[in-house]
Amino acid sequence: MNIFYLILIAGLVMGVFAVIIAMIVERVATRRKNIQGTHNIPKSQAIVPRLNPGALIARWGSNAPTHHSLDTVVMRPTIGVKAFVIGMVLLMLFIMSGEAGAVFRNDIITVTFVVATVVCVLLFLSLYEVRYDSESITVPDVFFQSKTYRWDSFIAINQSDDVTYTLFFEDGKVRVRKFLVGMPTFLTFVTEVRDMNSRALY
Repeated sequence: MNIFYLILIAGLVMGVFAVIIAMIVERVATRRKNIQGTHNIPKSQAIVPRLNPGALIARWGSNAPTHHSLDTVVMRPTIGVKAFVIGMVLLMLFIMSGEAGAVFRNDIITVTFVVATVVCVLLFLSLYEVRYDSESITVPDVFFQSKTYRWDSFIAINQSDDVTYTLFFEDGKVRVRKFLVGMPTFLTFVTEVRDMNSRALY
C-alpha cells in the first residue's frame, strides 16, 4: 500500500479516536457544578472555555511546559490543536484523492482553496506564538505582524468566542488564541495583573 494512503488512514483513525475520547470526557464534565453559576461570572466575561469535543481536543497539552527565552514566556499551539488541524487536513486530502473528490480535482478554484488552506494551516502551526513577561505581551495579528502592549495599561480579558480571548488595554486591544501551551498559567497571570491595576486606581 502506498505510504501516502497509510498516512491518511493513520490520520483518520487518530481523529476518530480523539473525537470519541473528547465526547466521553465532555459527558463526564457536564455533570460537574456549573463554574460560571457558582462564581456569578457573566457569560460574556467568563474566561473558562465552553466545553465541546473540538475544544477538548485542542486543549490537550495546554498544561505542558512552556518555552522560555530569558525571562520571556513563549506560548505556541498545543499538541491537541496540531493533531486536530492535521487530522482535518488529512481528511480533506483523503476525500480529494478519492472518487468523491474526482470532480473537484479538475476545478481550479477548489484546488486553489485547498492549497491555500493547507498553507495557512502550516503557517499558523509553525509561526504563531504569543510572548509575554512581567512588562508586556507581544501577539501576532492575522498577517503575523507583532503587536506589543504593556501590562501597566491592561484593563480586562473577555472570552470572544470558542477559540480566542480578547485582552483590552488603554491603548487598544488584542486577540489571543485560546489553545496554547501554558494558557492556564497565563490566565492566572493576567487575572492577577488586572486586579493589581484595578487596585492601583484607588
